Amino acid sequence: MHKKFRLKPLISGLFHASMLTALPGTLWAYDLGSVSSGAGNSNEAIPPAESASANAPTQGSLTATEPQSVINRNYIENTQAGASTYVDNAAIAPGVWSVSPNGPGGSDQGGLVMRSFQDGQYNVTFDGIPFADGADFTHHVNTYFLGQDTGEVTVDRGPGRASTVGDATYGGTIALRSNDPQGDPTATVRSQIGSFNSRLVGFQYDTGVMQNYGDASGFIDYNHYQTDGALTNDNERRGNLFAKFIKPLSENTAITVVVMQNHTYQNDSPGATAPQIAQYGSHYGLNQNPLSSAYVGYNNDNFTSNFDYIGLQTRFGDWKIDDKVYTTIYAHDAMNGYNPNGTTATIQGAYPGGILMGGANPGSRNIAGLTGMTTYTSYGNILRATRAIGDDDLDFGLWIERQLRQSWINNVDLSTGGTGSIVNLPGIS
Repeated sequence: MHKKFRLKPLISGLFHASMLTALPGTLWAYDLGSVSSGAGNSNEAIPPAESASANAPTQGSLTATEPQSVINRNYIENTQAGASTYVDNAAIAPGVWSVSPNGPGGSDQGGLVMRSFQDGQYNVTFDGIPFADGADFTHHVNTYFLGQDTGEVTVDRGPGRASTVGDATYGGTIALRSNDPQGDPTATVRSQIGSFNSRLVGFQYDTGVMQNYGDASGFIDYNHYQTDGALTNDNERRGNLFAKFIKPLSENTAITVVVMQNHTYQNDSPGATAPQIAQYGSHYGLNQNPLSSAYVGYNNDNFTSNFDYIGLQTRFGDWKIDDKVYTTIYAHDAMNGYNPNGTTATIQGAYPGGILMGGANPGSRNIAGLTGMTTYTSYGNILRATRAIGDDDLDFGLWIERQLRQSWINNVDLSTGGTGSIVNLPGIS
């Protein structure tokens, strides 16, 4: 048995002050004049794009100083599945390539490459807040936000300016903006059916502008998604709750509250080898054989995540202030067969398919596997301020974040339900 425990605090801070040539919306992308109608709250550090028609799949900015593409709500709502992730949405942008092997939103393994930078080498933000696994800055794409609740995706293919915050900004930034509340009370029932027995049902309620409550507005959206997956036995079930509320305090001040909760269960394959594809077909993922480490019952993941923030936006005189206090919580409970696709040489030669003959009980078949848990909690504050000085803007920013991370892994015998251990198994450290 091998077990490890790690508690890793991550503290990041940034302060900058820079003189910039006047650019429209240099830092401030929040239109307080439209707060009462529940629209225009982008909460982003990336300037809003002055771009082409909303019908264009991706829009190029006319003001950005770096190559930038904007995927608008019109494209997301009318061309993407309700369970799509930002990876699926951003794939239309130039210089971006992604793959979702189990179908849109059907796997946590969806990978996105931007200008040859892999996941963990670029920045991802939601309403201006960076989020990533503090161990390697990668992202769990289908355990946070549905495309249904995304109002806009901005793909910035440059390293950004001094005001760009995040964990790996050198590779560029994918900036997600949450959807805005509608101006009128609306109830929406949602149902989608697709390939691979995929189905999504959801309900969204928009309060509209509530004049009796100081022109507050908001919406709450719940979606349940499940699919058999494009790969055999790669099933997924997902429930996602997203809520956003905006409350104007005055003509120049508003508070925004966002709450997201997500739970995902999946049977996930690491991929198939050429011999497996030749024998079982191109869609092979996992099997139904309890004597194989690729058995669907031995390969499952439980993800639970939260993303919440309270934001204050205000302006007074020549100053514009955007301050957000946030927290993210992520937990991954995993059971996986060891070497399910037979690609690890030390196991393939002596123990084909991860099956160890004999072991503690001669003549028995012990199925080598892993159980583990990873959790992390991040909490922090992002403060952005802009002061207009003639034709220039003076920008200030402060970002403070702390992340606590724990992880452990056990080598187990899956044939006993994961209760028995396999000690000194070759190839497992």
